[in-house]
Amino acid sequence: MFAALTKPYILRGWKHATCELIDLHNYQLRNVDRAGFELLLLCDGETEMDQYLYSPAMKARLDEYVKNGYVRLCEHAEPVHPIQRYRKYDNCKMESIQWSVTGRCNYRCRHCYMDAPGARMEDLTTEQCFSIIDQMAECGVLRVSLTGGEPLIRRDFMQIIDRLNEKRILTDTIYTNGWLVTDELLDALEQRGLKPAFDMSYDGLGWHDWMRGVQGAENAVQDAIRRCVSRGFPVNIALCLHGGNKETLRDSVLYLASAGVNTIKVSGVERTTLWRKNAEGNDMDIHEYIDAALGYIPYFFMDGMPVDLMLCKIVWLHKGKTDYECIPFRCDGTDKADRVRLCGAFRSEGYIAPDGRMVPCMPMLDSDKLDRFPNILETGLKAALSDSFYMDYISSRLPALLERNAECRDCPYVRECCAGCRANAVLGPDQDLWAPDRNACILWKEGYVDRIRKVTDQAIKNYIN
Repeated sequence: MFAALTKPYILRGWKHATCELIDLHNYQLRNVDRAGFELLLLCDGETEMDQYLYSPAMKARLDEYVKNGYVRLCEHAEPVHPIQRYRKYDNCKMESIQWSVTGRCNYRCRHCYMDAPGARMEDLTTEQCFSIIDQMAECGVLRVSLTGGEPLIRRDFMQIIDRLNEKRILTDTIYTNGWLVTDELLDALEQRGLKPAFDMSYDGLGWHDWMRGVQGAENAVQDAIRRCVSRGFPVNIALCLHGGNKETLRDSVLYLASAGVNTIKVSGVERTTLWRKNAEGNDMDIHEYIDAALGYIPYFFMDGMPVDLMLCKIVWLHKGKTDYECIPFRCDGTDKADRVRLCGAFRSEGYIAPDGRMVPCMPMLDSDKLDRFPNILETGLKAALSDSFYMDYISSRLPALLERNAECRDCPYVRECCAGCRANAVLGPDQDLWAPDRNACILWKEGYVDRIRKVTDQAIKNYIN
């Protein structure tokens, strides 16, 4: 008897992560322990399995994998496709990369990290983009999200998509303002077997044009949402909350939910250099943002929990469900916090800027620490994902920060907040990679965390009763 991996599955490994089963339908990792992975290595379609099924546990594990669809049994040798065979990359694992393929834009947003439309970073050439894609493939990157600026203004956008497809890297998400989302674009993606999510900004009913600096921007994004939803492309929305649009939040959420949006992410406007010049009195500090977000929570439940909703820094709320996650908690207050990475999300998802520089996340582009991070065109992606300041920093755990930061070390909340967000620390008043996140300090030290839970719990109680 022979066993072979079914067509959707491949086996991969990286430095410090040697055993991974990957589903090529969505490029997601499946949880398999080492013993199970060693069994899957034998499922190459040409190894006789009988001699290896030496225990009931092994036979049961194989039966489980057949039932799950990972493996099929064969009477005769049927070798798997070469791409399915195990390959190990000698760099650290980076499952996904968010890539700004341009800093240019057709909008004039009041808060842009890139200072678009002119852009403070020059675009890479098509060949340079291809080089980065090839390097991603050589490092085992599975998924890419394309952003900008406005990525769709690149004339070679579909060439970039084609190169990613050629290298078997999934285009997972396209971040766009929606102006250039046409049926022709969606046709081209479908012809290539792609159905990426579209992440668009929508800054409140009646306020979107003001925030984006272009007349007709609101109509354009509404049209783009309708077009994508009608054709089965998932749509997620980012909504920047400020002093002008905060009163429209409830109506905006209801509109977006009715339009078929999957997820809405609400955040305060990042206080970039550009925003501080262009806010026109609509800037909100962290206290004002929290008050506005908390004020909305009862309406979410009164309106029937219409959509998955993240109120950044505050709470994750779920469509049709009364359970929630209180975001300021990064750990439970115990010694487990010592194992928490400072940049948890960006240990598995990197960010590449328009000039090829790799930083933990886009907000860090507004910091003066950029030169500490590697440029892929100079160092190569493999080096950036191996021995570099970038990997050292995003892999650092809480004790490394506490060695450098006496204020956090002496704080009673540090094993719950784990020093907060690193981008907030860099962009905050301390402007230090190892500094406290002052927003997290406010949430914990001023009693907002308890207030978040009380407001949410009361809203749920009122909904149930």
